[in-house]
Amino acid sequence: MTTQAPGTPGQGGFDVAMAHITDQILSGQVRPGDRLPPERELAQQLGISRGAVREAVRALQAQGLVTSQVGHTGGTRIASGQGESFGRTLRLHLALQSVSHDELTDTRVLLEREAVGTAASSATPEELAHLARLCDQMDAAETIAEFNALDTDFHVGIAQAAQNRLLRDLTIAVRQALASHILASEQQLGDAWLRLREDLIAEHRRILDALAAGDSARAADLVEEHVRRSHVALVRS
Repeated sequence: MTTQAPGTPGQGGFDVAMAHITDQILSGQVRPGDRLPPERELAQQLGISRGAVREAVRALQAQGLVTSQVGHTGGTRIASGQGESFGRTLRLHLALQSVSHDELTDTRVLLEREAVGTAASSATPEELAHLARLCDQMDAAETIAEFNALDTDFHVGIAQAAQNRLLRDLTIAVRQALASHILASEQQLGDAWLRLREDLIAEHRRILDALAAGDSARAADLVEEHVRRSHVALVRS
């Protein structure tokens, strides 16, 4: 990473550090997985305190732009995906009621119709086999939490097969935003959960069949039907 001149006079150390790191990302000088210099080194480069650097790194962590780990191979690195940070933001908007579950579901339908439609023409045999294994694992899942995680993996797997990282990350975000509510609803269904579980698995397999056949229109219609049915059964319950 190239050394940057200190910030402009009157600019706080936090702002200098934030501007430096984000400018490095925007200019392509650092990429996902790259490690940033240690706090002491970066502070010396920028002519600011280590505390200001630490504060900026924590703010970027909260946004999901960097990750930090301790140890010899750790350090602060540029994040490789934004699904978790997007999901955290959506959960906050749900809590503040600036976004409703219905609006989030409508958005999810748009995202997943696009993802599955694209995946129908781009999914590899390996990706289809992965989705098939997830269906089998859902069949064998012993707990609701395990089933719920596999269900999420199935939908994320479709978005990944669409070869669109933003679709993938937004799919993860929407699932994360709804995850706790869906899990709580599933746990409250009692015996009705077993019937719904079988229906959900069957719907996943029909979606997979449409993907394998390359039928993008049918796959998109099946995904929308599945998402909206799940919404009524779990999100509105």
